[in-house]
Amino acid sequence: MVGIDLDKPPFDDECWHYIWDVLAGAFVTSGKIRQLCHILARRAKGYRRWHYDPERAQRAVTFIERFCCLTTGQAGQRLRLEPFQKFVVMTLFGWVDDKGLRQFQEVLIILSRKNGKSELAAAISLYMLVADGEYGVQGYFSGVTEPQAALCYGAAQKMMRQSPALMKRLRMGLAPQRRRQGILYDATDSYLTTISMDMPLDGLNVHYCVNDELAAWKSRGPYDDIKQGMSSREQPMMLSITTANFVRNSIYDEQYAYTERWLNGEIEDDRYIAFVWELDRDDDWMDDETCWPKANPGLGTIKKLDALRSNVQKAKNDPSFRPTVLTKDFNIPQNSSSAWLTWEESGSPEVVDFDSMGFRYAIVGFDYAQSVDLTAAQVLCMRPGDEHIYETSMYWIPQAKLDEQEKVGGHATKDHAPYRTWIDRGYMRVVEGNVVPPSVLAQFIEELRDERGIYTFALGYDPWHIIGSDRELLEQMIGRDRCEQVVQGAKTLSDPMNRIRADYRVGRFIDNANPVNRWCRMNVMVTTDTNLNILPDKKEAKGSNKIDGFMAELDAYIAFLRHEDEYRAFIS
Repeated sequence: MVGIDLDKPPFDDECWHYIWDVLAGAFVTSGKIRQLCHILARRAKGYRRWHYDPERAQRAVTFIERFCCLTTGQAGQRLRLEPFQKFVVMTLFGWVDDKGLRQFQEVLIILSRKNGKSELAAAISLYMLVADGEYGVQGYFSGVTEPQAALCYGAAQKMMRQSPALMKRLRMGLAPQRRRQGILYDATDSYLTTISMDMPLDGLNVHYCVNDELAAWKSRGPYDDIKQGMSSREQPMMLSITTANFVRNSIYDEQYAYTERWLNGEIEDDRYIAFVWELDRDDDWMDDETCWPKANPGLGTIKKLDALRSNVQKAKNDPSFRPTVLTKDFNIPQNSSSAWLTWEESGSPEVVDFDSMGFRYAIVGFDYAQSVDLTAAQVLCMRPGDEHIYETSMYWIPQAKLDEQEKVGGHATKDHAPYRTWIDRGYMRVVEGNVVPPSVLAQFIEELRDERGIYTFALGYDPWHIIGSDRELLEQMIGRDRCEQVVQGAKTLSDPMNRIRADYRVGRFIDNANPVNRWCRMNVMVTTDTNLNILPDKKEAKGSNKIDGFMAELDAYIAFLRHEDEYRAFIS
């Protein structure tokens, strides 16, 4: 780095030696940790009103290693922080202003399972309760459920009970304000206790909170409530710790995207910091053990290498186990352990200006639903000499269904999907009443032609729902021989599904990172018949697992396969 002497870190402590080792490539770590170390190195001489105080950083480490014990194994064995854990602790507590108030207040730690997340969070919690210099600490362990919230809380209890010094100062009792059992520090009228999503979160005055397994949170409402509850404190901290999970379009995905933008310098947020240990995209995790520490910095010390080898071997032998290993051992998000597509297969980040590319003819697919599901339209376009398939999309939802979805309140919907955000961003339209009229399909084809200059060359649709005069109108607009009825059975769908998945894998589909498309694709689960034909599992597509966008895309793709030669000749 320009202006930085990599032979000698600016501070002679374990935090900065870790940073300099990362920058020098002394050991394997994730790309996002390298990005973070570059950011911190550029700030080594001070950043705005904050500076690094090695004494305050070391004070937190000293407290943890002196008073906190391991929660498993030999009783009374003191916790010895690994280098990556010291990097986290010393960064959080070392960066302060001239008054000694901490800089970082919103923290995200993404770490694969069995790398000591809960113990680290519990140890930081006890420091925040006893040694942070705050009177009237309200500290919380938050989770989706009470048992989840109790995991870190239970670890803090075990640490307290094994430490004679902490047992002299702390006791179990009823936490004031919340009227719940907690760890009390009477000297400063402070406590640690649990909260969960199914509890009222009004009246919080948060100095510290651990959000455990954030990737399992389906709604961001409680997260925002906790953050709002920090607003009257001088130096609060909200620490979110998590391993990737199978819940998509959640607060985790939003915070992950926020982290990427923050690391890339696209946004400024001086109070935010994220530590992300994960595999990089091009890592060959099945055959190259050297990349495993990128997601597992405690491998070989905290996490057993043989256990991870066993998991990887099982994933090689059993494809259904691979999503679990990718998600839990390597922090690569998936949708569910039985889902059809991986996270990377389900969408491409590439963005183009669709309307400036000169498309004149398209193949369209419709998946029509009156009220229960979404109605979706997918528009596929190609251009000569380019094998990519460019896609633009539209979805419709009845107002009554949207109202029903939003009855749950807060930031959530019953489907756990951000419909209102998608509507505001133009991905989805609201139709008055409680049904989507079939006329929207013909109107959409007219809109493509009149407003965007794109004529529908062929159409693929499910004949079960588009019948009578509606079908006749579409045939008149497009031509009967190019309106393809796509029977929704294994014989019709299996081969095109395998082919479209192969196209997903190589990034052939470019849909401008449409989040509704990715959500629908990620919800697809399949059944396999005795002849090994696959078919979308309609039973699994009920409730929140909407796949309407994928079905419209598949119908369009099948129409494309049936008319490919003719279509290519037409656009050449």
